[in-house]
Amino acid sequence: MHVGKTSIEALGTAFNVKLYPNDSQLLTTQLDEGKIRVSNAGLQEILLPGQRIQLNVMNGDFQLQQENKQQDAANWKDGYFEFDQTPLPEILADLARWYNFTYSLSPVYKNKVLSGKISKKSPLPKC
Repeated sequence: MHVGKTSIEALGTAFNVKLYPNDSQLLTTQLDEGKIRVSNAGLQEILLPGQRIQLNVMNGDFQLQQENKQQDAANWKDGYFEFDQTPLPEILADLARWYNFTYSLSPVYKNKVLSGKISKKSPLPKC
C-alpha cells in the first residue's frame, strides 16, 4: 500500500492507516495483529502487535510508540472511536469526517480534552 511517498507492506496482518491532509501532517499506522513494514525516504520500521508509528509527512521523521492497552489498538477494527484525553479539535475532526458535518469551535474549548468510546454505528444526535 502506498500513501503519498510512504510505503506500508503487510506481512500477514490487520492494521489501520490515518492521514488527513487538510488536518494534519502526521500519518499514523496502528498495528493490531501480524507484522508490517513502514518505509519512507530510505527509513524503515517493522511494527509488531500493540505498536503504532507516527510519521511526519513533511520531513519523514518516524516516532514508534508502544500502545499501553491492546484493546485500544483493536477498537478501530471493531467499529469504535475511542478517545483517551484527546484534544477536542481532534475528536471533532474525526467525527465530522465520519458523520459528514461541519462545525465551528470557540477558542475557549481548543485546549479541552475528553475521554470516551463511541460506536461508529450510532447515529449522530440531532440538536
